[in-house]
Amino acid sequence: RASPITGVGRTAPTMPYWHHAGTDASAIFLLLELAALADRDRKIHPESEKVTEREKNAAIYTRHAREALKHYRLPEAARLRLVSVSENATFLVEAGRPVGILRMYLSNADKPAAVRSELAWIEAIREDGNVRTPAIVRTRAGDVWARFPAGGAERICAMFEYVPGAELQG
Repeated sequence: RASPITGVGRTAPTMPYWHHAGTDASAIFLLLELAALADRDRKIHPESEKVTEREKNAAIYTRHAREALKHYRLPEAARLRLVSVSENATFLVEAGRPVGILRMYLSNADKPAAVRSELAWIEAIREDGNVRTPAIVRTRAGDVWARFPAGGAERICAMFEYVPGAELQG
C-alpha cells in the first residue's frame, strides 16, 4: 500500500507478528516510516537544526531591537534589517534611507561597565579627530546606550550614525 506521507508504496510487516504482540501494525508502520523520514532529512539537511536555532535567535533579537528603537528619536517609519550576529547583533535602521546602525550587545550584555568603556573610547577617538568613526546616536534621554528589560533579562543597545562605505575584505 502507498504511504500517506511519502506516497511511496511499501509493505508493512506481516500482520500475525504485530497482531500477536498486541500492537497495531499500522501505527508501528507509521512510526517506523516517520523515523526513516526524519533520519533521511537529517542526512539531506544536516544544518537544519542550526538554521532553526539561528532563525529563532534572529527573531528574538529583532523583537528586542524594535523595543530599543523606542529609546531613540527616529521617524515612525523606521525599520530594522538584521545585518549580522556574532558577539553582537547588528541592525541597519532605515526610514526610506539608512539612518543608523543599531548594535545589540550579546557577549557583554551582563557587563555594562565594559560596554560604557567601549562607547567612551569610541567617543574619545572621534573627538581626537585622527580617526573618523561613526558618531554615537544619543537616546531620547541623552545617554550613549539604551538599557531595557527584554525576555527576562536586560538588553543594552547603542546606535551609531550611518556612514556609507564598503566592508573591507581580507
